[in-house]
Amino acid sequence: MYKDYALIIGINDYTREDSDLPQLHGAIKDAEGFEEWFVKDSGNDDANGIEKHFESVYSKCDPLTPVYDVIEKALGKLLKKAEEEPALNRRLYFYFAGHGIGLDYDTTNNALCLADWSEKKRGNALSSKDYHNTFIKLGLFRQVIILLDCCREIKVNVYPRPPEETPMAGSGPHQAEVFWGYATKFNNLAHEIDTENGDKRGAFTYVLMNGLRGGAANEDGIIDSVNLKKYLDRYVPVAANRDKLSQKPEINNGLTEPESIFAKVDPGLVPCAIQFQSHRTGPVLLVDGLGKTIEKIVDAGGKKITIDLKKGKYLLKDELNHEVHPINIESFRFPINPIAINF
Repeated sequence: MYKDYALIIGINDYTREDSDLPQLHGAIKDAEGFEEWFVKDSGNDDANGIEKHFESVYSKCDPLTPVYDVIEKALGKLLKKAEEEPALNRRLYFYFAGHGIGLDYDTTNNALCLADWSEKKRGNALSSKDYHNTFIKLGLFRQVIILLDCCREIKVNVYPRPPEETPMAGSGPHQAEVFWGYATKFNNLAHEIDTENGDKRGAFTYVLMNGLRGGAANEDGIIDSVNLKKYLDRYVPVAANRDKLSQKPEINNGLTEPESIFAKVDPGLVPCAIQFQSHRTGPVLLVDGLGKTIEKIVDAGGKKITIDLKKGKYLLKDELNHEVHPINIESFRFPINPIAINF
C-alpha cells in the first residue's frame, strides 16, 4: 500500500484595506471539489489501495484567514505524517485557488496571495517556486503534483515567502518527479467563469475536475499525466472562450510511466439525457449496434431519462409509428454534462 498526501487551499476572502484584489466567488468551491476528488477517486487504479492524508485550508472573512501561520501549521502536520513511513509515500498534491501575482524578477515564480495580502503587506503570499523546491528537496515523495489556479500578472516589489517549518532536506529516500500546472501563462490573467449551474468557477479548475472525473480518460478509462496535460491544454481556452475570455494554461509534465496514473473511471461511459416529445404515446426502444434492446420506455411521451452509454452506435425506435433516431456516441466530451438527445 502506498500513501498519498494533499495540501489544498481555497481563498475567496481578501482584505479590503490597501488592496486592489477583489473578492473571489469560486475558489473555495473549486478547492472543495478537488478535495472531494482526492478523497473519493484519486488512486482508485491501485489494486492494493492508497492511504490518504490531507489538510484543507479555506478562507473566512471574520476573522480574516488564512494568513501565513495557518498555512505553515497545515503543511507542518502533513509533513510530520509523511515522515513516519517515507518509503511508502507516493504522491503529494499541492492545490491552490485564489489570487496570484507574477514576479517581475523571476518568470518561474509566482506569489500565491494569502487573505491578508495588500499593497502595504506585499510579502503576505506563498512563493510557488520555494514550495516546489522544498517538496523536491525533502525526498519524502516520489511524485509532486502542483496545481495553481491563480493569475500571473506582474506587480513589482512583491517578495513571497518560502515554507519555514519543514524537515531537513533529504529526510526521505525519493527523488521526486513533478507535474506542474499553472492556470495561465506568465504575466496573464486566470479567470472565473459561469458554469451550467449558474455558479462561478475558475476556468482552470473547472476543466481540471472534468478531466479528473473522466474527461481526460483514455479508451481503457485511465486518467494519466499525458492525457490530463492534453486535456487541459485543449479545453481551458475553450472554457474561457465561452465567456468571451482568453486563457491558456502552462502545464509541465515531468512524470513517467507507469506511475503517472491519477485515477481510473468506467471506460467510455458517456451520460446522455433523452427527452421524448409529448406525442410519443407508445413504447420506445433504445437499441445498440447489434440490435439488442438495452432500454424500453413505456408511455414515453414527455418523459426525460438519463442513461450512461458506451462508445458506439444506437437507435431509438418508436414502436407505434416506427420512427427511428440514430445516436452516435464517440467518446468523452467536454464538459462532462449529459449529451442532450430529443426524440
